[in-house]
Amino acid sequence: MIGYPQSTTNFYNPRSRLGTRVNTGGNGMQPDGFDQVESFMAECRSIVSEVHAAILADTPTDIAINSRPDCVFIKATDGTILDCNDSYRKLFSHHVSPTGRLGSAYLDESLIAASQLSDQLIISGADDVVFTHPCRDSHGRSITLRTYKSSLLGLGHPRYAILGICRLMRVSISDRHVRLLPLHASWNQFAKLKPRDQQIAAALARGEKLKTIASELSVSDKTVENARSQIFRHMNLDQAADLIKLLVRLQDNGFADFGL
Repeated sequence: MIGYPQSTTNFYNPRSRLGTRVNTGGNGMQPDGFDQVESFMAECRSIVSEVHAAILADTPTDIAINSRPDCVFIKATDGTILDCNDSYRKLFSHHVSPTGRLGSAYLDESLIAASQLSDQLIISGADDVVFTHPCRDSHGRSITLRTYKSSLLGLGHPRYAILGICRLMRVSISDRHVRLLPLHASWNQFAKLKPRDQQIAAALARGEKLKTIASELSVSDKTVENARSQIFRHMNLDQAADLIKLLVRLQDNGFADFGL
């Protein structure tokens, strides 16, 4: 699996000129200057104003958040996502809709602790909080976010509790991640194979004979032979040894367990 540094989260009270910083772990990352935080806060205040107006007018919040380039989301007190924009979906949940789900169900594990801790600060009575933190997005990239959260409690909505805004500050790809990019491409190709062809590929990599595979799948030897040829073409492989090497690498890097 890809290794990443331990997360450090820097929390601020945006109303304090000095700010209050709480380190939650260890890579020595320092917070950006207050002026940059305040610039981000100006955009956040604009979004907060529009969302508050929508809630008080009992109108949908979609218009207030969908046009924003930053990631914007609204949560219930238990952390369930109630609304979010496309930027949020693309960065944090890939192709899976986060609406109606807890963050722990789809967020990368590097982000869950900061998400839950900042939620608790709001639920416990903080008006708002802004912080910077390294984490991984839904594509596995190592990124740095600036996140703002504001309380929606007391506005009269039966479920809205937290308004969140995230800005992508930095993207960095580790050397190891770069080395694994071709392997990710190979895995994507393998995943496009039919389930039976995936079974045949794994069996071939384990050294099973064509007749054995055919018997296990209740198909003819010719069917397995044709499938083998199709697998090699699809995966751009020349021989069985190449297939074995590829599946071993995929297994060793945590993509799947082929029983090798």
